[in-house]
Amino acid sequence: MAFCFSSTQRFSWSPSIFVHGFIAFRPTSTTICASRKTHAHAKLHGHYQSKIERFSSLRETTRLSTRELFSSNIEIEGAVTNISIDTLGKTLGSAFQEGETDGIMQLAPSLIGHFSAEEIISGALEASNNNKGQAAGIINAMIASCSQLENQSPENFVLAWEIYSTWENIADELELYPDMVSFCATYSALTRAAEIDNDDDTDFFRHSASQVLKRAQRYSKKLAGTKRRKILNTIARKGGRLNNNVIDHLSELQQSYGHDFGVLYEDSDVVVINKPSGMVCFHSRKTTDGKIGRKKKNKKKKSKGLLKEEEFSSDISLEDALIDVGISLSTLNPDALGLVHRIDRGTSGCIVLAKNDDAHAKLVTEFFTRQAKKRYTALVPYTAIDGSADIENSGTIDEKVGGRPARSIYQVEREIGKYALLVGIETKTGRKHQVRMHCAGGLNRPIFLDPLFSTSHLNNKQGQLNTKKATSAAVESTNKNDHVQILMEKIAEESGGRRFFLHASNLKIDNFSIDVSAALPRWWGHVITDLENAVP
Repeated sequence: MAFCFSSTQRFSWSPSIFVHGFIAFRPTSTTICASRKTHAHAKLHGHYQSKIERFSSLRETTRLSTRELFSSNIEIEGAVTNISIDTLGKTLGSAFQEGETDGIMQLAPSLIGHFSAEEIISGALEASNNNKGQAAGIINAMIASCSQLENQSPENFVLAWEIYSTWENIADELELYPDMVSFCATYSALTRAAEIDNDDDTDFFRHSASQVLKRAQRYSKKLAGTKRRKILNTIARKGGRLNNNVIDHLSELQQSYGHDFGVLYEDSDVVVINKPSGMVCFHSRKTTDGKIGRKKKNKKKKSKGLLKEEEFSSDISLEDALIDVGISLSTLNPDALGLVHRIDRGTSGCIVLAKNDDAHAKLVTEFFTRQAKKRYTALVPYTAIDGSADIENSGTIDEKVGGRPARSIYQVEREIGKYALLVGIETKTGRKHQVRMHCAGGLNRPIFLDPLFSTSHLNNKQGQLNTKKATSAAVESTNKNDHVQILMEKIAEESGGRRFFLHASNLKIDNFSIDVSAALPRWWGHVITDLENAVP
């Protein structure tokens, strides 16, 4: 689908209409000089073209036969809403404003099968009100939703491909381009279709999936630049990999990075690591301490205080540690090989890495669609910042993080004397620093030793962080209790300020048969024992 606009005027988005499959945009103060229809799948070979036309025809028949019913009786979150072509943009906009991509994915089952790819893209553009990030988020959420429906029909999977390929064809005109989530969500839909469909159509789905994955690989390679080439060259110099199992290198890794380093789950596609607190996931820029050398790996210092059994190696990242022992990792993340998600340096616990690009793309989709279930354990003060010791045993925290909707479910698991609480937190959204901010703002109890977040440095209305670091957060969160203050300062000094009391305790991803738990770090045990035995 291509458009020709006046060369002297810049294209701007505004509401659009559809006429027999064409997108007819009404740009503000812009004159359309020509418009022609280009089918979204013209680049496919005739063999594959006929298949996709058959699927599209089946869905179009269903869509037209149910249009009247659909437009008059749709229930969304308990309210009956009329949705038609004319109101699609407004409906998508409202859903995004309420819950961003999560809101779109809740709405998507009511839209899929009733609107075409062109209509969905046009609705997303109208809903975004000229915000390209929002438009991309809405389209990505619709693509990802196609593979999450209970009705696993080929027509739904093909819609994901139609949305993606239509978007690719008009990306230059819109100056809005698919991103890694777009590629991964489309690839996941097509591979899932290949797994459940009959032999006649499997080749089409596999061929299309292969093309999307190659597009993702080119995209990542371009963004990664020189850094990626250097890493891959280093790997090549090490020669072939005879063993790609992290578990077989566990003893070496624990010797270098501490006994908390562990392997929680592993197969040929993924590995779930128990990351030690203080270890960064990857380096955007390496310092001297971040570079691996034989002498440096064997040069460790032992703590003689509360962390007496802990060893601190140089500032080597998880990515570099795995590459160093010859583990092959996926290449789709332009920032770091293998990483699908990340946890903060000071946070310990579960983190999953992909060993190949197929697994990486599918994992990205699992996280984007909230199919990856994450649970954390935090150690927080017994008494809140305002001096109150009252807290419900469980509850929901709905507070914005960075101005974006965020939800966490918490459960008080244990009282540690009269000084601390052990709290379990399940994240329903995946905002950066969500657990840390929800403890500080929602529970009014900043995580012990968290140097960045404290209630005095948060704007609780929007969840915005003041750039000034709360260097005295550990002191502030102790309610001026001398014993706890001295204890926390001692731990901070022994750990070099790189640790705080947050642990990614559980990770569950059903489609990868992952359901793991990570025991609390050993150094937590010493602190908890001390707090339990302390006299108030």
